[in-house]
Order: sequence, then structure tokens, then C-alpha cells
Amino acid sequence: MEEHFFWSVLNCPEPEISHDFEGDSLDIPDLDISLDPITDEEVTRAIRKLKNGKAAGSDHIQPELLKHAESITPRLANLFNTVWQKQEVPTDWRDGIIIPLPKKVICLTVTTGEASPCCQSQAKCLQV
Repeated sequence: MEEHFFWSVLNCPEPEISHDFEGDSLDIPDLDISLDPITDEEVTRAIRKLKNGKAAGSDHIQPELLKHAESITPRLANLFNTVWQKQEVPTDWRDGIIIPLPKKVICLTVTTGEASPCCQSQAKCLQV
């Protein structure tokens, strides 16, 4: 049942109405974005903002490990700068696995109106 639900959600038909982007005006405001290389300090700040207790990805690296492995910061900055310069995201960074996780909710029975526990599926996308 859950497999059919996710299949129908993720494999919906193409939209019937399409937008003609060629006819749009090119009044796009300039954004204040730095094109300078990513610094070690920026990587350190980003790592500090990671939430503890989150699941590791396909690399099996948890946020806590990154926070305590300060020697990895220059290598990460180098990796991010390489991706930035090549303008190509590694395929591993694009993949994810969708896992249905049961979520307990209180359901009211139609006949009696009494509360009873039941489960509904809640989809989570976990990066792999």
C-alpha cells in the first residue's frame, strides 16, 4: 500500500500547462553573492551550525565528527571550491532514499467517536 502511494506521488504525469520562459522580461535583480573562493572560516561556521544527533549520510559521517575534526576543514573547503569552479555537483550529493516512517496519531472511530491509536506513514528523505 505504501509503495503504491509513494509511486503515485513521485511518478506523477507531466503538467499539461507549460510556461514560456523566453517571453519573460529579463529584469532580474542583481544578487549580492560573493564569487570568491570558499574560505576555511566559512566551512567552520557552517559545520558549527550543524545539528547534533542527526543521521549520517552514505559517507557515514555524523555532524558531531565534523565538529571535532578540525583538521578536515581545509580539505572540505578545497572540495567545495572544486565543485564551485567546475559547476558540477557530484552525483552522490544528488541521491536520496525515501523511507516511510510510521507516525502515531490519534484517530476517532466513525461509529463511536472514541479515540484510538493508529499509524499513518510519513515520508522522510534521507540523504545517502
